[in-house]
Amino acid sequence: MYILQKRIIGLCCAVLTLSVLQAAYAESKEAVKKKETAHKEQVANLTRDNEALSKKVKELEASVLKNKTSVSKEAQGQLEQLKKENASLSKDLAAKTKAANDSDKQLAICKGSVNTLGKDKVSMQTKFDQDLNKVKAQSTTLTQEKAALNSRLQEAMKEKDGLRAQVATLKNAVGLLQKEKAMLETMMAAQPQTLRFSQPRAEVAKSLKNEVHLNLGYAYALKGNTEKAIQEYRTALNFDPQNRDVHYNLGYLYAKQNRFQEAAEEYKKALSGSTKDREVYYNLAILYAVNLKESKLAQMYYSKFLEYSSDTSTPE
Repeated sequence: MYILQKRIIGLCCAVLTLSVLQAAYAESKEAVKKKETAHKEQVANLTRDNEALSKKVKELEASVLKNKTSVSKEAQGQLEQLKKENASLSKDLAAKTKAANDSDKQLAICKGSVNTLGKDKVSMQTKFDQDLNKVKAQSTTLTQEKAALNSRLQEAMKEKDGLRAQVATLKNAVGLLQKEKAMLETMMAAQPQTLRFSQPRAEVAKSLKNEVHLNLGYAYALKGNTEKAIQEYRTALNFDPQNRDVHYNLGYLYAKQNRFQEAAEEYKKALSGSTKDREVYYNLAILYAVNLKESKLAQMYYSKFLEYSSDTSTPE
C-alpha cells in the first residue's frame, strides 16, 4: 500500500511539473510572438521608409542629372545626408531581419520543445492512467480481501462463541459426570440396608395370623430361605397392604433374587405415606446404580438420601 501511495504521489508531481512547463512555454511563446510582431512591424516600417528614401534619392539623382549645372552645394549635401540615412536604415533593417530570424529560430525551438513536452505528457498520462488502473485494481482486490477477512473474522468469532458455549457445557457435563462417578463409586462399594423386623401396625386390627406370617417371613429370610420368606410376606400383605416394612423387606428379598425391577417397585411402595425414609432412598440408589444401570435415577435417590440424612426428624 505504501508503494502505491508513493507511485501516486510521483505521478501527481510529474503532472504538476508538466503543467508548470506548459504554462511557462505558453508565456514564452506569447512573448516571442509579440516580439516577432513588433520586429515585423519595425521591418515593414523601415522597408517603407527605405523605399520612400530610395525613391527620393532616385528622384534627386534624376533631378541632379538633369540639372547638374544648377545643383548647388546644399543639394549635394542633402543627397549625401539622405544616403547616410538610407545606409543607416539599411543597417537597421538588416539588424531587425536578423532579430526576426533569431526569433523564428527560437520559435522553432519552442515548438520542438512543445512537441516533446506534448509527447512526454501523453506518455506520462498513459503511464499515469496505467498506474492508476493498477492502483484501482489493487484497491479493489484489497477491498475484497478485507471483506473476506472480515467475513472470516465474524465466522471465527461465532465459532469462538460456539466453542466457549461448548466448553462451558462440557465443563458442566464433566462436573456432573465427576459427581455421578463419585456417587456410582460410592454405590458400588455400598451394601443395601438389611431386613427390618416387621410388626403389625397399630391402626390395623391385631390378628394372630398376621403376626405369625410377619415373624415367619423374617425368620425364613434370616435363614436364607428367600422364596419362603417372600411367600410369608405376601400373605401378610393380605391383612395389611399398606405395611411399609413388609414392602421394604420384599424389595430387599427380590434384589437378592436378581429380580431388580420388582425390588424397585416394592421399595417405591415402601415410600408410600413416608417420603423421608432414608434407608429406602439408599437402597433404591444402590439398586439403580449397580443393578439397573440408570445413573440419573440413582443420583436422584442418592441426593434424597443425603438430604434426609441431614434431617434429624423421625421418618413418618
